[in-house]
Amino acid sequence: MLHSSRSLPPGPGGTSRTELSADSRARILASAACLAEQQGYAATTITDISKHAGLSPRAFYRVFADKQEAFAALHEHHFRGVMGVTAGAFFAQDAWPVRIWEAGRAFTRYLEQNPTLARTSFIESYAGDPVTLQRVEELVGAFTMFLQEGYQYRQLQAPPSPLALEAIATTIFELNYRYTRAGRVCELEALIPHTAFVTLAPFLGPEDTNSFIDEQLSAARRQTPSGA
Repeated sequence: MLHSSRSLPPGPGGTSRTELSADSRARILASAACLAEQQGYAATTITDISKHAGLSPRAFYRVFADKQEAFAALHEHHFRGVMGVTAGAFFAQDAWPVRIWEAGRAFTRYLEQNPTLARTSFIESYAGDPVTLQRVEELVGAFTMFLQEGYQYRQLQAPPSPLALEAIATTIFELNYRYTRAGRVCELEALIPHTAFVTLAPFLGPEDTNSFIDEQLSAARRQTPSGA
């Protein structure tokens, strides 16, 4: 959360105080992510972040109260970005299983394109304060919204419980965490069939889920230019 930008001096060339505040915030968040990836959350200081961002510590404190608040904002920014692209891909499709598949693709693409943010959010967040950890858990739980439609897609005698949906979301994040921790962010796309199975099998059954995954993989191969 940004503090009031009224304490910022007028910017050069007519730059508004609000614009200066937004620019400083973006630079601080980018620097915090980069340094956390390089040296870890615990070793990263406000002085380090300020220097990396090309700002003074005083400028840092105009935006954030402390390091914990800056990293909380970083995690919030990352997860909102993840949720935005995932939800966009999900609601762009018609059938629920395809929605899940495309949402998974968008999710992994976002992480692959933002490896520094991925590492900071999946790994360094757990070195943060309890408030940050709680928010991370809340955001992980928010991904269960993509599973709710499964209850309407097919009538089941024994549908998964709400706790099962939390377990599915947690499993998917754990898989991505393990790959990210191992420096394998560029390989996350290979997880899509596995995460799709974990997500869809409780609703479709294992055989129908495997058939669906095979169809999606076959369609993807047909769309890939030969020699690519």
